Amino acid sequence: MNYADIDTLFVNFICFMLILMRITGAFFLAPVFGSSRVLKRLKVWIAVFISFVILPTLINKTAITPDISFPIFVVYGIKEIIIGFIFGWFSNMPFQATRIGAEIAGRMSGFGIGRVINPDVDENVSLLTQYVYIIVVLLFLTFDGHHMIIKILSRSFEYIPLGKNAFSPKLTDIAIKFYSYVFNRGIAYGAPVLGLLIIISCGMGIANKAIPDLNVMMLAFPIRVFVGVAGTMFLFPFALILLKKVMFLTEKYSNALILHMSGGI
Repeated sequence: MNYADIDTLFVNFICFMLILMRITGAFFLAPVFGSSRVLKRLKVWIAVFISFVILPTLINKTAITPDISFPIFVVYGIKEIIIGFIFGWFSNMPFQATRIGAEIAGRMSGFGIGRVINPDVDENVSLLTQYVYIIVVLLFLTFDGHHMIIKILSRSFEYIPLGKNAFSPKLTDIAIKFYSYVFNRGIAYGAPVLGLLIIISCGMGIANKAIPDLNVMMLAFPIRVFVGVAGTMFLFPFALILLKKVMFLTEKYSNALILHMSGGI
């Protein structure tokens, strides 16, 4: 084995490590892949396998040279992890849209009293939010959302080579615009249930004034729970449409992000 072969192996090893760092960063925030329910060993093997698949497509397409120093490698590694975080955060938006609406309905329905731990986001959420979240995960997998994440990461390596400066001021504009859309759609999803619950609260207040002996608290609680659950189930087809729309926009905004980071726009 001559020195040229050793240099090639060294460059390929560095590229593999950088690819693995970007994918690992994305998996840390991405839905399904970043779930605490998935075994850590399985996550590592999936990331390693995807890195091995992507590596041959990047031969002679990177700025990595055999004389790369350790400090430069560390800087490149941090950059790749941050890029992975960005794409992982973008791919998590379909879940945020439905979660915002379900959390609004859950809190107003009285489910805010009994809360459970969602290990995927490491937060206390209402029972209604957790129920909707589980269904959204199943729908996300049904719509090949996990394939979408891998496709976005693969495309990012094509347009954002390893070792290239990929950050620009427009990244924050894209992120803010996308999250604003997701937040507005999440509010719109929970608004009908919220409106019904406000009407019920006003009705119970009027009933309490008209009939002072009426135990409004005991009467209102089961009604609010029923309306919250029934309203969320009734609106679930709209959540299905919302999930599809946000998944489409996730890929669209991710492609726009890739073009901005590659200097194409």
